[in-house]
Amino acid sequence: MTQFRFIILIFSLFFIQVVYSQTISKKDFVNTEWFTDNKNDSFHESDTIKIIKYSNIHDSGNGFNIYFESEGLGDSESVKFQFNRYGNMHLWKIYYHSGTKSRNKERKWKIDRKTNDLIILRDNKIEYRLKSIDIREIEFTVKNESFKTMEITMFKE
Repeated sequence: MTQFRFIILIFSLFFIQVVYSQTISKKDFVNTEWFTDNKNDSFHESDTIKIIKYSNIHDSGNGFNIYFESEGLGDSESVKFQFNRYGNMHLWKIYYHSGTKSRNKERKWKIDRKTNDLIILRDNKIEYRLKSIDIREIEFTVKNESFKTMEITMFKE
């Protein structure tokens, strides 16, 4: 019987680790920028998306940041998210360095603590409810230099 309890304990610890590792929190998003691994059109049509965090600043000037992720992972045709501290956000579509950006305070974001969903509101109505499926660190190379960032696979409800 002791061996059976040990196996259940090990399985329980493994299960808790798997569930815990898939959770997202507000601190993952506050004052960050992300982009989709999906093209503009597929972002709106697909039920599963991948968002990648901009973590490695290459240059900061002209009122915006340029990231190594742009060159190493290719964001020239994507949807970008900018999550601000007080729940405001910007969402814009990029098509080869031209794009359309949401109006100031048009969109808000929050994390639903009960369901662990990222909720994006547009004019105070739910536009997207995103549930994290997989969270992982990815590595990429730009000009023989290695960088790491976070990628979250999410299901759109």
